[in-house]
Amino acid sequence: MEFSDELKHRIKDNALHIITVMKNKPRNYLNKQLQDAICNYFLENYAAPYLKDDYKIKCGRSLRRRIEKDLPIVGKKYMNLLKVFKSEIIRVGKGAEYRALLCSFVSEEKELPFESIEWCSFSRKQIVSLLLIVHWDDENILNFYDMWNKLFPNDPLVKEKMSGK
Repeated sequence: MEFSDELKHRIKDNALHIITVMKNKPRNYLNKQLQDAICNYFLENYAAPYLKDDYKIKCGRSLRRRIEKDLPIVGKKYMNLLKVFKSEIIRVGKGAEYRALLCSFVSEEKELPFESIEWCSFSRKQIVSLLLIVHWDDENILNFYDMWNKLFPNDPLVKEKMSGK
């Protein structure tokens, strides 16, 4: 991957800080939080613009809902969504452009007040972008844990059932 270990670890540490310190949740809560960010925000705002004209839909949320209607029942919804968005972006010839956008989000530098809402949003955008690049580049990624563990093999997340806390 084209990013320095220092940058990747800073992004990882920020994401873990939000979950474990600010939200006082276990590390594995990242799974749910980032699945939600991907499905309910990221795809609608950053991936959908590459497909709106082709689908003749103006709103990212409407596009996501349209795509969701045809998702297979088998498998994780967020992974199925990612696969469809990826194949559709490639189909319309915008794959390199979309990947470059993800890279620009990872590389972006902003001076924001630590633990501010803006800092949290920016940090989530960076970790989601980094994980989506892993997904984009590797057809064998099956879930969030695969993305994380490929990026951070020395600091893996272990899949475990979350209690109803």
